[in-house]
Amino acid sequence: METYLDDIRRIESGATFPQVMKLIKKAGVSQSRFAKLAGLSISTLAERKKKGRFNPVESERVLRLEKVFQLAVAVFDKNSRAARDWLTAPNSEFGNIAPFEMLKTDIGTEAVVMMLHRIDQGMF
Repeated sequence: METYLDDIRRIESGATFPQVMKLIKKAGVSQSRFAKLAGLSISTLAERKKKGRFNPVESERVLRLEKVFQLAVAVFDKNSRAARDWLTAPNSEFGNIAPFEMLKTDIGTEAVVMMLHRIDQGMF
């Protein structure tokens, strides 16, 4: 099990391009949508492909998306498709915005995480 210190080390060392591509595939989103969710331009994504690694700020955004996706998979009984469907579908609780779109900010991420915990506890 990873700790917060492990996460901090991952952020500081920078996510690798192959790690990010693996997450994009698992999350079932296009590279352009992932870039938008992570606050990156397509040209930045292409540059990181050349360099092989993301900077710490970008890596923290990537880790945020990864952690929420992992939580959603766990909440939906290890069903990646159900997690993807929930994360990408407009949600009335978020003003008909897809949960993935909420992950652009810390506050939005907190709202999505709280909703996932409510679902997990049978409170939704």
